[in-house]
Amino acid sequence: MKEQELEQIKAYLLALRRGTLSYCDQCALIHCTSALVQAHLHTHRKSYTYLFKKTGIAEKELAIDCIADAFARNSHNEFFRIQHCLSQLSAPLENTPAKEIFLLYKSFILRIADIRLARLFASFDNAGTNIKRNILESLKSCHHFQLRREFSGIALLPSNDDALREHQQFPIHELERLFLLRLDGKRSTKNLLNTLHSILIEQNDYSRSLSLNSVVQLFKKGYPQDIEDANLTSDEDDAFCFLCTDNTVTEFEMEDAIQNVLATIKEKIFTMYLLTQKLTTKEAEGIYFALREWIEDAKSSQIQVSLKEYFTSYVSISDTMYDTRIATRIEYLKKLLKREFQSYFDERV
Repeated sequence: MKEQELEQIKAYLLALRRGTLSYCDQCALIHCTSALVQAHLHTHRKSYTYLFKKTGIAEKELAIDCIADAFARNSHNEFFRIQHCLSQLSAPLENTPAKEIFLLYKSFILRIADIRLARLFASFDNAGTNIKRNILESLKSCHHFQLRREFSGIALLPSNDDALREHQQFPIHELERLFLLRLDGKRSTKNLLNTLHSILIEQNDYSRSLSLNSVVQLFKKGYPQDIEDANLTSDEDDAFCFLCTDNTVTEFEMEDAIQNVLATIKEKIFTMYLLTQKLTTKEAEGIYFALREWIEDAKSSQIQVSLKEYFTSYVSISDTMYDTRIATRIEYLKKLLKREFQSYFDERV
């Protein structure tokens, strides 16, 4: 991009932050943003072409959804997500080089694109979503591979061997052929990972780094047909831990996940319990505040107490009334909250 164009984008973002961005300039910034998203999808997310065909959604349509997310406004009519992005600069916006501003803004937009794309993947590829979840869970006890965030997405690399990243990519059809030849009767995720690892380290001609999405598509051919019903999660425990604590999740993504999940919970409480008068306003607020504090303690790694203790710190209520009016409802919302977080982190590209 030319220097003049970079300076123009900087001027748009300066005006946006000050609240003086004109409608015409906003349209120009949106046009530039859409071009960034579409170029990213077309160039670096080719492995999702099948998904676009399956859903009938074009890259341009997905770009529009990304723009809606990026340019969302809060109650003060501010573009709060873009404002948060710009606040990450180490120096004042006015004193920051235009190229540095552009790279930050581009990174912010492409992360939104990846999240949108992954949500689409989760919605239309249940088997792939379950396989991805299984892989992420298995990697916690498998020492053969590590995850790394690269510009093209999340990559799987051998932990203790040269990844040969300077080599050309392993031809997917050849990798698939070798992979299927080596499969035996034991087709657990751990065994599939071991098989893949042996194939990669026994050759020196191709890169040993693979995108997570490519591995998912490869494993779909090796899993039993009932993978659609596979589920590793359990809601039996009362404690809550974030389902993804590796360095592939940014602070912005974590905060965005919390805000989105809490917004879903608030909507459920309002429509299911408050509008139908099944709960009083005070009880509804108590449930929301209890769940919010429960999440915040998990995020800061503080010791969590029971949901009942969180709730009763906001609302004074007898044990009998809690069991009658609150317990079942707050447990349902807890499970919903867990599923929403599971879905969010399953959706990483």
